[in-house]
Amino acid sequence: MINSDGVEKISYILNNGWFLREGTFVRSSTETFAARFSITELPTTLYVIGKDCYNRLIDFPDFSNELLRSSTTKNDLLRKELESIVFDTAKDRLLKLFTASMKASKIVDEHWHELNISYSHQEIAAILGVNRVTISRLIAKAMKDGELRTVNSRIQINTTAVSRLAFIEESEADS
Repeated sequence: MINSDGVEKISYILNNGWFLREGTFVRSSTETFAARFSITELPTTLYVIGKDCYNRLIDFPDFSNELLRSSTTKNDLLRKELESIVFDTAKDRLLKLFTASMKASKIVDEHWHELNISYSHQEIAAILGVNRVTISRLIAKAMKDGELRTVNSRIQINTTAVSRLAFIEESEADS
């Protein structure tokens, strides 16, 4: 999304089968639209469902269940993002993004995971809600701390950092 001042924020990284703007037809009030655009790493098809079609589909349990599942998943992600912004350092938020984007099944040089997605600093800044200069500083700090490295201009995350972040999330879930 881009606000009227030109500030960009990534709302979601959508997965297969997710709905976008599913609340539009549920609200009876006047619609308000933010400027939205999509960037895809893979060939992607978006389907537009008009209000009349939506009103017919909502009566089908499979459709309404998928709509509810998609909305619930995105609400959970937003809750976690808010908790992360409030409680996590910016560096941990960066590492969590990279952990979510890594090839979990593939370990390189015994201690490093490659990322599935190649982000620009501007894209990372939009996802984390900080400026691009901060991202450069955070990546440099994580590299100095041995949590990240670059190989052939691609970022890799250390398995130790992944384990530390998983431990933090398990501790938070227990509390």
